[in-house]
Amino acid sequence: MEETIDIKKTIPFIIMGLAAILIIGSLVFFYALAKPAGTAGDYYEQGLADDADINYEAAIKHYTNAIELDDEYIKAYRKRAEAYNKIGDFSKAIADYEKIIELDPTSFNDYIQLSVIYIQQGNNQQAITMLKRTLKQNPDNPKVYQNLGKLYLDLGKNAEALSYYDQAIELYPDMASSYVSRAQAYERIGNTDKAIKDYNKTIELEPGNELHYVARAKFFIVKKQYDSARDNLDKAIAISSKYYDAYVTRGKLSFLEDDPDAAISDLTKAIKINPQTAQAYLSRAEAYIDKNMIDEAKKDYRKAVELADSKAAKKTIQDKIDNI
Repeated sequence: MEETIDIKKTIPFIIMGLAAILIIGSLVFFYALAKPAGTAGDYYEQGLADDADINYEAAIKHYTNAIELDDEYIKAYRKRAEAYNKIGDFSKAIADYEKIIELDPTSFNDYIQLSVIYIQQGNNQQAITMLKRTLKQNPDNPKVYQNLGKLYLDLGKNAEALSYYDQAIELYPDMASSYVSRAQAYERIGNTDKAIKDYNKTIELEPGNELHYVARAKFFIVKKQYDSARDNLDKAIAISSKYYDAYVTRGKLSFLEDDPDAAISDLTKAIKINPQTAQAYLSRAEAYIDKNMIDEAKKDYRKAVELADSKAAKKTIQDKIDNI
């Protein structure tokens, strides 16, 4: 005798089976939607296009899609790190650079970029640690020595800074920026002669850079070699007639040489080029006082107070106004 199927009893099982099929189907569907549809390379290229459009959030999304498809895609990590850095998300940029270094311990430029981010965060000691790790694998990179010199200079460790600058120059004697940096270290310890010597070399390497002539002129002013200072400032202005600091420095020099009219002329040119520089107004005010032009001096002092970047500086200038 055949058994009969009780439809009422089987209905719940049928419903449960259909529900399971629907759930599984839905999961498969949503997984398919969530999973990037293109190749890792496709998403990377889309990220590059977003970068070019300065749309860093979209670029990050596309680089992330590429990484989801290929978790060893170093170029995608690197570009995503750069994008994170540009939007100020330093912790995520650091994580990406650390992943790159994990994947490729010989990626020296990424060590340097990671150290730069640590510097941006004010974490100089961590930056030093990272750069020293770089030196162990790439001891012939002058830029690493130069960066270490800058970090030690910022920490007030002048001897260490000079040592690293010396090594950078020994490795690559034609890199002007190393001489500029070492000159700053010599300035810190009061060795003006060696600072000038380094700027001589810098100008030899980059004779068309007006900044170097102004910097050397300032050292000549410290040594009271005013003719040499003026010669350098004239050369800087001949190279670039729009470099305001050359006019500010030459104006100060004229004031030191008891020529307030020439000082006022140059400082007025500096202000015309860059009306947001407090130092030019301060120096011109002093020249006006020397000529007993008190109202003009007070006006410049007030403008300098407005532009000063700290409360202490504002107070110092205000005291000058009150004591006129």
